[in-house]
Amino acid sequence: MLILLLTLAAAEPLADTPEMRVREAITAAVRARMGAGATVSIDTLTIESNVDGPAVQAVPEPGSKLGRAIRFILRSSDMRARTGSATALVRVSVGHAHTTRALERGVAIADGDIVPASHDIAGAVLRPLPTLRDAAQARTVRPLAAGACITAPAIAALPAVRGGQEVVAVVRFGGVEARTIVTASQSGEAGSIIRVVNRQSQRPLKARVVSEGLVEIIHD
Repeated sequence: MLILLLTLAAAEPLADTPEMRVREAITAAVRARMGAGATVSIDTLTIESNVDGPAVQAVPEPGSKLGRAIRFILRSSDMRARTGSATALVRVSVGHAHTTRALERGVAIADGDIVPASHDIAGAVLRPLPTLRDAAQARTVRPLAAGACITAPAIAALPAVRGGQEVVAVVRFGGVEARTIVTASQSGEAGSIIRVVNRQSQRPLKARVVSEGLVEIIHD
């Protein structure tokens, strides 16, 4: 009988307390901003006013940064009514990219310039960090030290096609499709019109950027 009672007690969920609801709301809010794969821990929590209602949504104050106490406005599940406020010291660990060497401003990030990393983030605002794939397809917009965390403001996505790059060109004529390699004379995003050069004839051509490294020749 005693064993049965202990088993039932262990199976019962923890009490649904206001603190538990606030912790869950803060964890969900941080994970929504840092990425679904983020590990979120709350070291300290101070609930500054009463929490009303069974469901809570947490909204961090604008400009909040990890590594310091963050104030959250607590709202009802439909976000219509304010239900309280809380301050929490939150730790977040998430996969992102680190530089392997110092990078100057305005350079394309190359193979070997970055490595994967995952650790507690400090001093960063609540927004996703670029993944290794994101960083590998970008250029720097500010100098980066060796071993630095790569953040979104530090990089910008490379255009789908870059000037001087060899790309695949689709040529359609009379219902026939062929592909060849051309050299882009200009950079461009998907949908933009750029100039390319046929490598064999050195003839300049007009092309529409389809996707990364792929263009379609436009016949005038």
